Amino acid sequence: NSNNLRFIIDNAIREDERTRSFEKLLANASVREEYRAAIVRFVHEYIRQVPDILDAAYAAAKRANVLGGMQPIFDAAFHYWAVHDDLIPDQTGLIGLADGAFLSLHLMEVASNLRQQLSGRALLSTDLGEANQWMRNLLGEPVASQLDAIVAQTVAEQTIQVGLHELAGFLGAFPLS
Repeated sequence: NSNNLRFIIDNAIREDERTRSFEKLLANASVREEYRAAIVRFVHEYIRQVPDILDAAYAAAKRANVLGGMQPIFDAAFHYWAVHDDLIPDQTGLIGLADGAFLSLHLMEVASNLRQQLSGRALLSTDLGEANQWMRNLLGEPVASQLDAIVAQTVAEQTIQVGLHELAGFLGAFPLS
């Protein structure tokens, strides 16, 4: 799944670099010119890191023998990417992938925070909160709140709650670069 995801993301970023459609969208949204390049770089990197973070968390969960606790979170993240006509349809270009990236990384952040509440230790070695907040602001309302609701509904599922309690006994943090 992550190789396919990486392929989709790389193609979308190449296409965006060629057409500059995301930068044009920012210009149409009256974003000041001096901020556009930085926002475009942020969005490219934010989206590009998703498969790497999911792969690193998956490998760490497998090594720690807690994959069962994390699998429903991975499944939810990859399922959202598989739906092409989601909150922001994938065919709209780079912005169409931003909602999937936010959902994936927000799921990982929430799982990490819930694990910290249960055991006193975060699940991830990297705090995704600030980057997720930036992306949430870029996505805007009502999309960000709808994605928050999907994340909340996902982590409230019984299988994920059981998995998070299983992860509470795991003493380390998933190392992410």
